[in-house]
Amino acid sequence: MAKSIKRFVFIFMLFMLSSCAKESPTMVKYELIYDFDVETIAYPEKVSTFSVEPIRFSMASLEETILQTAITTTEITALGPVYRTELGEYLMIYDDGEAFGTKTGLNGGFSYQMELSEESFPYHRLSVMDVTKQLSDLSFYQEFDFQVDDYQQPMDLSFATKEQASAAIEAVFQKISEEEITLREEVTYTLTTEKMREQIASSTVQEEFVRLPTEKDEAYIFHLQQVIAGMPLVTQEWENRTAEATHPRLIPKVVVTYTQAGAILIEARYLMQERSELTKVSILSPEIILASFEKQLLLADRHMESLDLEYLPVFDKEGIKLIPVWRLTTWQTTRFKSADGQSFEYPKYQIFMFNAETGKIIEGAIEE
Repeated sequence: MAKSIKRFVFIFMLFMLSSCAKESPTMVKYELIYDFDVETIAYPEKVSTFSVEPIRFSMASLEETILQTAITTTEITALGPVYRTELGEYLMIYDDGEAFGTKTGLNGGFSYQMELSEESFPYHRLSVMDVTKQLSDLSFYQEFDFQVDDYQQPMDLSFATKEQASAAIEAVFQKISEEEITLREEVTYTLTTEKMREQIASSTVQEEFVRLPTEKDEAYIFHLQQVIAGMPLVTQEWENRTAEATHPRLIPKVVVTYTQAGAILIEARYLMQERSELTKVSILSPEIILASFEKQLLLADRHMESLDLEYLPVFDKEGIKLIPVWRLTTWQTTRFKSADGQSFEYPKYQIFMFNAETGKIIEGAIEE
């Protein structure tokens, strides 16, 4: 039987007191439900590991490619230098605290916003603008009966098709660095006036929107993955985080908001460049990876949504290294009751990361 329809059933016993004060065993069945077919997952027998380092973006290239008007002020902050222009543009270059003099661990990227004003539409208040792209955080918005999937409709906006907007973004990243930066679409949200107004109406923080969106605020929000040697890099946080104050997780990501005015918001972090190819390692099959996960005790039905082979940057003795990992995305139904007594159900996501060579679950940012 294909694993797409196979269910792994785990049974444990709950003992409950009966009304006559006698203990009576009650059987509760919890299931591990596969939403994908394991047998259809294609993967290479071997992949290379790489020594990498964060890309250092220069002010000159960013100014020439992104900024539309002249710089008027410069400020040194803990995260990096900040530049503001005549138009009100904002640009911060993440430099690991080099200019400030205190290491922050954040580098390999920059943050750009076309205009900062009270009239700017607060896209960051929408559920699709979670820069950290943590699915468990995105679940919060489902409490208000608004699905982020509502923004994933296959439609084009009036000012440009999705393909045209994507091509414009690709052109920007080809120009801003001497290093080749390859990006692929992870997910794209299409923000129509109708859908944005629906979300605001269902939100408990309507007062944080200074005005309702209009057609000029319609936008595409692209979540992009960096690709090295043909394989995407991890973009999402995962479970089992250990305390590593001096070694933050290196999660490359690019999020771009594109409107009729162009790329008005760009957030890029931990983009990497190759230093050298190290060794080739063998990849464990999905069946082996999942077999270890299936042994855990279930306290509720759990859906296995996807299993993806990606590169993860980790610290080793020589610096930063790209290793192959299997990223397992799962979810469980969570119930929530609001202050006014309304009950909601929404999927609570959990992501688990496995070393694709050894099968060991990965917790932090240091290779063990």
